[in-house]
Amino acid sequence: MRYLLSFGMLFAVFAASAGAVRYEITPVFSANAAPRLQVRVLLYGETDGTTEFALPNEFGPSEQLFNCIRNLSCRSRGCTLIINEEAHMALVQHPASAQIELCYEVLQDFPGSEVTRETAFRPLIQPDFFHILGGALFITPMFGEGSCEVTLEWHGFPDNWVIHNSYGTQERTQHFQFSKSRMIESVFMGGDFRVLKTEVGNRPVYLAIRGNDWSFKDADLLNMLQKTVATQRAFWSDWDIPYYTVTLLPMAARPAMSGGPGYSSVEYMGTGLRNSFAAFVTPSPNLEVADIRHLFNHEMMHNWIGNKIRSGGGPNDMRFGWFSEGFTEYFALKNMLNGGFIAADQYVETLNDDFFDRLYTSEIGEEPNDIVAAGFFSDQVKAEL
Repeated sequence: MRYLLSFGMLFAVFAASAGAVRYEITPVFSANAAPRLQVRVLLYGETDGTTEFALPNEFGPSEQLFNCIRNLSCRSRGCTLIINEEAHMALVQHPASAQIELCYEVLQDFPGSEVTRETAFRPLIQPDFFHILGGALFITPMFGEGSCEVTLEWHGFPDNWVIHNSYGTQERTQHFQFSKSRMIESVFMGGDFRVLKTEVGNRPVYLAIRGNDWSFKDADLLNMLQKTVATQRAFWSDWDIPYYTVTLLPMAARPAMSGGPGYSSVEYMGTGLRNSFAAFVTPSPNLEVADIRHLFNHEMMHNWIGNKIRSGGGPNDMRFGWFSEGFTEYFALKNMLNGGFIAADQYVETLNDDFFDRLYTSEIGEEPNDIVAAGFFSDQVKAEL
C-alpha cells in the first residue's frame, strides 16, 4: 500500500492533466555488460483503457532502431503490454485513465566507439560519453499530433559530465511543451563534450564538440556557426528562435578514402533537427573551418525547410526530397554567398559544376521521382541528384 500511495503522489506532482509525459534517464555501467541508458516513462493512459506507443524504427539511413531497445516492460499493476515489432508499435491495455509506467534500456548495437556513415544515426553509448538522436531514444505515446507537456530527468550521471540536447539547457531536469512527432527530431549528448556558447539576437547558440584531432580551434568553428545562424535568420527574417544546438563528432575514415582518384580524405554527414543539427566529419591534418561551412549552412537551412516548412512527409519519406533537400541545398548556397562565405565566381562555378553539369550529364538524371525516393538513403548517386 505504501508503494501505491507513493506512486500516486508521484504522478500528481508531474502530471496535472492527461497528455503529460515524464522520461527518467539513467546510465547503467557494468563491468560485465556494455554501457546503456535506462529509460522510465510515466504517464496517464487513455480513457478507453488502451494506449498505443510508437517504437523506434528508422531515421535517415539507420533502420531497425528497435534492435537498440532491450527489456521493454510495463510495471503498472493491472496493465498488459503487447509488442508488435513489425508495426513498430506497442499497446498497453489498462484500467481507464490508469497510471502507466514503462521501462526499457537503450544500447549501442555495433562494436567500438568509431562513428561511420552506417552508424552515425544509431545510439552511441560509451563509458565516457553518449550521443543519441531522439528517434532512437524515445518510445512515444500516440496521443495524436497535438502538443504535450514533457519532462526529462537525467539521473545518476557523473557530476563532471556535461548533459546537453536540442532543448537548449544543461539542467538535469527539463520541462517543455512539444508535439510528439517532433520529439524524435532532436539530439542528446553527455560526457566529455566541449560545449561552447555564442549568441545571435540575444538568443543562445551552442556548439557541442568532442575529439582532439581537429586541425582548427573550437573558437574558430563557433565563429563560423554564429555567422551562419545570423545570416540565415536574416534571410528568413526569423529571429524568434529561443535556442539552437549543433553537435560535431569525429567520423572514421573509410579504407577507400586513403587514396586514388576521386577520393577525398574527409567525409561529411549531418542531419537537420528541431532547433539543432548533428554533424559528423572526418578529422584531417589539412581540414579547415572553411571545409565545413557548406555542411553547416545546409543543415542549418533545414531549420526552415523540413522543420518549419513541412513537406508532409516524415524524416524517411523522400518523395518530397526534391523540395526538402533540393531547395535546402540551393538556399544554403545562396546564403553562403550572402554571408560572404564564398565569392560570386565561386557561387556561379558551384551552380554550373555541382548542379547543372552533374544533372544533365547523369545517366539517371531523368529517373522518375519514386525511384529516386526509394533509393535516397541506399544509393548515394541518386541521393546526390
